[in-house]
Amino acid sequence: MPDKLKNGWSYVSFGDVVQLCREKSNDPADDGYDRYVGLEHLDPGDLKIRRWGNVANGTTFSSVFRAGQVLFGKRRSYQRKLAVPDFDGVCSGDIYVFKPKNDHLLPELLPFICQTDGFFDHAVGTSAGSLSPRTNWESLVRYKFALPPLDEQWRIAEVLQAFEKSILSLQFLINRTALLKRSAALDLFVNGINHSSFVESVLGQIPYDWNVVPLEEVADKTDKYSFTGGPFGSNLKVSDYMKEGVRIIQLQNIGDGEFLDDYRIYTSEIKADELISCNIYPGDIIMAKMGDPVARAAIIPESASRYLMASDGIRLSIDTNRVNKKYILELINSALFRQQAERVSRGTTRKRIGLIELRQILIPLPSFKEQNKIAAVFEAIDRNTRLATERLQNAQKIKGALISDVLTGGVSP
Repeated sequence: MPDKLKNGWSYVSFGDVVQLCREKSNDPADDGYDRYVGLEHLDPGDLKIRRWGNVANGTTFSSVFRAGQVLFGKRRSYQRKLAVPDFDGVCSGDIYVFKPKNDHLLPELLPFICQTDGFFDHAVGTSAGSLSPRTNWESLVRYKFALPPLDEQWRIAEVLQAFEKSILSLQFLINRTALLKRSAALDLFVNGINHSSFVESVLGQIPYDWNVVPLEEVADKTDKYSFTGGPFGSNLKVSDYMKEGVRIIQLQNIGDGEFLDDYRIYTSEIKADELISCNIYPGDIIMAKMGDPVARAAIIPESASRYLMASDGIRLSIDTNRVNKKYILELINSALFRQQAERVSRGTTRKRIGLIELRQILIPLPSFKEQNKIAAVFEAIDRNTRLATERLQNAQKIKGALISDVLTGGVSP
């Protein structure tokens, strides 16, 4: 915070202007509450509650909250779980319910004060416990921040609410686009052979002489390792891991249709040469033998000359002269393929699919020309999703910067 505040601003303690709501309900259903909220229903950084539980299905929660109050996850507060419900209900004891204590603080500004880095830093810094740290109300009341006068609180809240509405709209657009993509995949891959209206509207009148072939038919026949599994665990040990070298692709890197770049471990060039059949290259499709969902796939990026598969990965190199890689990627990640993969997977708590079973899964394969048209549909959807995601990230950054700046008492909204 700046040494000198703007005119009319004052330093206050959180407990001076915020009240902890302690209302309880011993029988939520009888008291007329339909929904309950647990920590699992709060999304980090998202002020809107999008999921909840039904009281009719049973709950042990008894803390009452009202629409417009602030729900703050006191357990593992570094996760930044904070939301403003638009309905009344009951919540977990690991959630604090806040509301303004007096008319010195507008209810509309309270959630943004709780979203500042200063508030979260204080909450994390005052948390106790090793496995599941929790902050406490007695510590939160001591958090000091700069509070503007009421007229400026209105101005700041209006600006931040406008950004919040933009963020919600972009999130809605991204979710609807994802739904469109799933619907398109269902129509194209499942109903496409039967000449669906969606296919006709997108691709025009085309002859439907689609073949149905096992997945192994799309592999590059000139590459003897084009459809192979990762090394046995005994061939790649923890002692082989290094801080640089040839990157090892793990299950954590295989998202549902996207490559996740967060997890990085490496091995030596010598080890990668020793396991040459397990090498993967930029542009290859990498699939997961296990996890949720099983057989999910992503395309390896162009950032290195080669990679090495971990034991639970499967490499699929496509013959791009007759098969469109994007078409196959979207097909593998579709409900049609996933249902077949689930049926031939083994295991109860964590499904696993074998390379032999994966090779034999049947897929619809239209002509190369039709594959390219279908791939173009998915590329267009993905392009719109990327643009919306970039706009969302920019809006979130600007909102975060505004919260940080205008609530210090040093910057006008």
